[in-house]
Amino acid sequence: MIEGIEAFKAGNWKGTDYSVERLSEMVNNFQKFSEEGSLEPPFKVDHSESARDQVGWIKNVYLEGDTLFADALVTEPDAVAKIQRGTWKKVSAEIYKNYVEDNTKEQHGMTFRALSIVSIPHLKGLEGIAINSEELEGENELTKEELQAILDQKFSELNTGDNKADFSEVKTEIQNMFSDYENLRAKADEADTYKEDKEKLEKQIKAQEIKGKIAGFSEAGKVVPAQEKALTELLASFTEEQEAKFNEFMENAEKTVVADEQSNYSEDDGSKSPEELAREIFGDSY
Repeated sequence: MIEGIEAFKAGNWKGTDYSVERLSEMVNNFQKFSEEGSLEPPFKVDHSESARDQVGWIKNVYLEGDTLFADALVTEPDAVAKIQRGTWKKVSAEIYKNYVEDNTKEQHGMTFRALSIVSIPHLKGLEGIAINSEELEGENELTKEELQAILDQKFSELNTGDNKADFSEVKTEIQNMFSDYENLRAKADEADTYKEDKEKLEKQIKAQEIKGKIAGFSEAGKVVPAQEKALTELLASFTEEQEAKFNEFMENAEKTVVADEQSNYSEDDGSKSPEELAREIFGDSY
């Protein structure tokens, strides 16, 4: 459990007023839905909608002054390791401006949707995840020197009086076991580094694929330049199934330009958010 993550702050962001009163509404809605078990905000990575990028759950949100804090239960060991090392610390909140229940269609106002670990958050100045790594490592983590001192003391106590015996072989075996553990831990760290490098490479490849795909849409006259940024963010958030549906949609889409090279879309169309574009394609199911 990581407590006190600085997740959001009151202010006017992207044209929306997030007042202290509306943040308080988020806290009240979180408590209400938590008790009902009807809405469980995930703790995830890069605003992904895939379960593969979820690393835990948000267990509590609360307000201190004009700042919204969150407590997160991290369920993935590799995520804990990255937080320990300080690799993951910046976060970005996902918020429903007006949450509507699917079954009842009841509107609940501003509601906390999720908390995502990111590299460059839109909202600057938040501390994000600030923890003492020693708390996660635990108080019983021993160095090789500390273990050696404990072994020397214990074997000295055993090797006296009537119970005097030769524990040299046992002592050597334990020391070898500790060395093996150190080697395994080093290999685990190498594996983590390899995994991080692999994830970075996959993201770079994915970004290039998206860039090429959007360039193709532009050449085919199916998108205008003002839409490219939002479309890039949208494609990056898709699961494989959503991406397949989107490709099918774009294959059947008509051109968005007329003979004089002017767009049929207004400037407002180009400034739509990724979620708004997704809802146009997938409907309310997105």
